[in-house]
Amino acid sequence: MSATPRPARRSAGRRAGRIVAAARDITRVYEVRRGLLREPAKLQAVGGVSFSIESGRTLAVVGESGCGKSTLARVVSLLEAPTSGTYTLAGVDAVRAASREKQALRRSVQMVFQNPYGSLNPRKKIGAILEAPLEINTALPADERAERAKAMLARVGLRPEHYVRYPHMFSGGQRQRIAIARALMLNPALVVADEPVSALDVSVQAQVLNLMADLQDELRLAYLFISHDLGVVRHIAHEVLVMYLGRGRAPVPVEPAARMCILHALPARDRALPRRAPGHARDRRPAGGLPPRRTIPRARARWRRRVRASRTAGATLRRFEMKTFRPASGFTRKAGAIVTALAIPALLAATPVAAKTLVYCSEGSPENFYPAVNTTGTSFDANSQIYSRIVDFERGATTVVPGLAERWEISPDGKVYTFHLRKGVKWHNHRDWKPTRDFNADDMIFSLERQWKESNPYFKVTSANHSYFNDMGMPKLLKSVERVNDYTVRITLEKPEAPFLSDLAMEYAGVQSKEYADAMLKAGTPEKIDQEPIGTGPFYLVRYIKDAVIRYKAFPQYWGGKAKIDDLIFSITPDASVRWAKLQKGECHVMPYPNPADLDAIRKDPNVKVLEQPGLNVGYLAYNTQKKPFDDVRVRKAVNMAINKKAIIDAVYLTTGVAAKNPIPPTQWSYNDAIKDDPYDPAAAKKLLAEAGFPNGFSTDLWAMPVQRPYNPNARRIAELMQADLEKVGIKAEIKSFEWGEYRKRMQAGEHQMGMLGWTGDNGDPDNFLNTLLGCESAKTGGSNVAKFCYPAFEELVSKAKTLPNQKQRADLYGKAQVVFKEQAPWFTIAHAVQLKPVRKEVIDFKLSPFGRHTFYGVDVKE
Repeated sequence: MSATPRPARRSAGRRAGRIVAAARDITRVYEVRRGLLREPAKLQAVGGVSFSIESGRTLAVVGESGCGKSTLARVVSLLEAPTSGTYTLAGVDAVRAASREKQALRRSVQMVFQNPYGSLNPRKKIGAILEAPLEINTALPADERAERAKAMLARVGLRPEHYVRYPHMFSGGQRQRIAIARALMLNPALVVADEPVSALDVSVQAQVLNLMADLQDELRLAYLFISHDLGVVRHIAHEVLVMYLGRGRAPVPVEPAARMCILHALPARDRALPRRAPGHARDRRPAGGLPPRRTIPRARARWRRRVRASRTAGATLRRFEMKTFRPASGFTRKAGAIVTALAIPALLAATPVAAKTLVYCSEGSPENFYPAVNTTGTSFDANSQIYSRIVDFERGATTVVPGLAERWEISPDGKVYTFHLRKGVKWHNHRDWKPTRDFNADDMIFSLERQWKESNPYFKVTSANHSYFNDMGMPKLLKSVERVNDYTVRITLEKPEAPFLSDLAMEYAGVQSKEYADAMLKAGTPEKIDQEPIGTGPFYLVRYIKDAVIRYKAFPQYWGGKAKIDDLIFSITPDASVRWAKLQKGECHVMPYPNPADLDAIRKDPNVKVLEQPGLNVGYLAYNTQKKPFDDVRVRKAVNMAINKKAIIDAVYLTTGVAAKNPIPPTQWSYNDAIKDDPYDPAAAKKLLAEAGFPNGFSTDLWAMPVQRPYNPNARRIAELMQADLEKVGIKAEIKSFEWGEYRKRMQAGEHQMGMLGWTGDNGDPDNFLNTLLGCESAKTGGSNVAKFCYPAFEELVSKAKTLPNQKQRADLYGKAQVVFKEQAPWFTIAHAVQLKPVRKEVIDFKLSPFGRHTFYGVDVKE
């Protein structure tokens, strides 16, 4: 399973690079004329600003409109000269440089502008727009300019064929990707980004920011990033320069700056919450909410606060009543949401003193709140807190236990399952809708038919691609689902299915309310049941702010008994180093997927314990067996032998992975340990390539995931190592990547030739790997079989194994299927990663899930 996007990005401990740009006491003064007599005067737009920016790092400049940010950007971009002060770019004094030298310097700094709709010439094709910097500044021939432009389009997540289209044919997010590509055409050392995401829809802002972060990591770019939005700044920056009335404080690390619970940056005399001395008159704000002027002192934000102090473990807790916040003119609801999301400590402080709160530093945002169309662990983690399933897995184990069904019977032929449902199970409340009945058989049937029957009005709501349901062959397996009475449901199968109960315990099978669905359908808003969910699970959803925070509360009427914690917060933190920093400081209690390089430091922290166990997972490189040249098994075998697996594990997994030779992990029953892995043998690989008709090799693509996953800590680095190995045998592999959701969608559609992916088991059954990932049914477009591997001998073995009740007989068949897999080589199996979970020591009874899930019912926190 895979996951998702990343806000709060940076670690203060990141290695330093060379200084790309440095300013000292930069001042920019304009001569203006004022009054009726147009008397000459001077306006200081920037005064005494100093900073430096290293390669691979981002300096954010924040402040209100009119504070001098854009003027500073023009000076840094060499579009204007400073009135005084020094400014060096790439080690050259840019202020005193000769005209020709300054012209060369300008190529090393490029800009990305705020409005992607206005920054691209609508009369020119994308290719001409991208080639223009090369045409003006280089002597490259036309074919080389075109080649570079197409390569840059691919690098920013677009297709080379977009080269011949016009700007009006693209969305705002795609246009900004094109603008970023244009800025990179001259290989600059510094990019000045002037509010590059403020004009974009909030749903694509994080995608563009993640792209910029990836490009920075890959190309060691330095960014000067201008923004009003502290949420965006926290996502991208390492340091923050706060400007006010043209002046700027010394840059500070991003985390302290982001914790300022304000929308705009405050002057040095102010703090996160402005205070007034008793009896002090309220400052007057300039009429009409005008921005600050040089002659008018800035009015402080009009905050009121009510403070209640109490002693807990020797610490003074202050409770800020957010309802008393009175925003100044121009403060929007969206901005208020960002402010709330910026400071998780503030969220904690807003909780009643007696409440127990657990913060989980999640690695990304969920796709939505409908588990049946999700495939990522990130989304399952977010959904699992809300929904219950008919049957469940024992916490920390693979044993199936009762869920919403308190008991069941299976017919002797293994085809009929009769479920007896719990009575008195309550639904969560919704702010706009209240349930009138308890959970019953109608809800179970609705949740299955929504995925099964195209005639169901909810079949296509959110998505018609019910990946798990389809990949496991459920549409053909189910014969009927009957309502016997309010609390009894009978399911009849077309044939026996050994893992059927385990399949129903998986996350995709979360049960939704039919009554709520009917009400939303009648209201014309059916999508609400997936966006504003209600369930019968241990926690109900309070608030979700994309790429920032998910907040849950314990459901007092949960059928299993109220959770031990009162509040559960997912602090969405995609950067593993930032997650570790938050765990150290106690800002979160549990973090997933640590960087292997951080493990020594994590293990030495006295306040943290590292839980670990062998992972039920596999990371792999899939060959598209329906595309040339990978439709030839000799080519697939040659690539397997050309890649040095040991070097990859040593360099990337360190001590957290073991070499994979089979498509299932060694801890999975039926694992065939007698199988020998393909050796690393470049000479033999060349020989096989020659036999297949490629004595000089060939060109191909190599897709690398843009995110860290449990089975793959750094796909980009692995791709680079593979690329180098393949080049030695004549194979030229071009590394490609896309935004995570787009990456998975394109892989499932079969657009790749070679692509990295992986899997974490969902139910403890080998069928979940062998059939779901390699079966013919899941090889269809949109399925999880991204190798598009449909081999009759393999299919016969795994299909027969599913129908047998005897585990030993099934294990024999699965063992033979693994032999066929190794002979046909649809994957290069990379590694099985050890599951590691750093947890603060005040957390009680958190259990590792063999499926890599993160559920918090049953977990407690020491007071």
